[in-house]
Amino acid sequence: MKVLVQGAGSVGLSLAALLARRGHEVTVVARDSDAPTIEKKGIHLVGALGELDTPVTAVFTATQALPPGIFDLVLFTSRSYETREAARACKRTIGKHTLVVSLQNGLGNLEQIEEILGPRKLLGATCTLAAETIAPATVRISSAWNQLRVGEFRNHTPRELAAGLAQEFEQAGLDAVVSDDIRRDLWARLCLDAVIHPLAALLDAPAGELPKRDNAVVIITALVEEIFLVAHRLEIPLPWSDPQAFEKVLFQQLIPAHAQYRPAMLRDISQGKRTEIDGMNGYLVTLGRRHEISTPVNAYVTDLIEKKALIWRQSA
Repeated sequence: MKVLVQGAGSVGLSLAALLARRGHEVTVVARDSDAPTIEKKGIHLVGALGELDTPVTAVFTATQALPPGIFDLVLFTSRSYETREAARACKRTIGKHTLVVSLQNGLGNLEQIEEILGPRKLLGATCTLAAETIAPATVRISSAWNQLRVGEFRNHTPRELAAGLAQEFEQAGLDAVVSDDIRRDLWARLCLDAVIHPLAALLDAPAGELPKRDNAVVIITALVEEIFLVAHRLEIPLPWSDPQAFEKVLFQQLIPAHAQYRPAMLRDISQGKRTEIDGMNGYLVTLGRRHEISTPVNAYVTDLIEKKALIWRQSA
């Protein structure tokens, strides 16, 4: 299978390496800092999935034009604010039979991809791979809980394709399953991301430190309550009956499983880069305003992240 991983950060590099190990022809669109190393040495994985060095078929940067040809599978793993640009960049490599999958953080990515590429074989996916780039083309996976859920979007794609892709990722080493409702799963992932990413970035701490900070726990409770309010208005059937049920899972299972994880948002701020806050807490605030639901804590956290990022850029 010819695979394109578009916008490969830590998760994209991990998936590219796992699929290349399976024998697929994997082309990677990577960051300028990773591309030379990938071209010379391949991708290096360490951590919970073991140690792995894997070459890929080809590597490009975002500024390079992809060569002519059609891929069987295109995985979008780019940042949420890069979705439109990434979709335009690979449009000519996508044919009638190409399967397109969004494995991105935040909400709204599938809608943007569909707007650029049109109705097609399009799947959404969530991945709990706690991956962190620790050196050029070197990724550390800090959690053994690496589930991937993949499902149909707008019923344009036969369920069998989702099942086939889930099986492929399962054989590559992940706990992959077919989602009965990918919209629900994307919102469930937002419940985790909208807590861990911004608070770890604001406190400059790994995820496991959050429950130890009383002020963080108070903010987490408020963030979660607002997410549930918006989800309820939009009739999103979250997997938990109420915010308290989710918080129990969050503190007892999810955060301990990601205890050593230092989210990309923390690294982005320290490196003076743009964060994905607009696709997470900021996106929830936008939805809240649209449906006349107050989300002051998510708005405040979004504002704090933007201000902290600005301060770092100005001091760099």
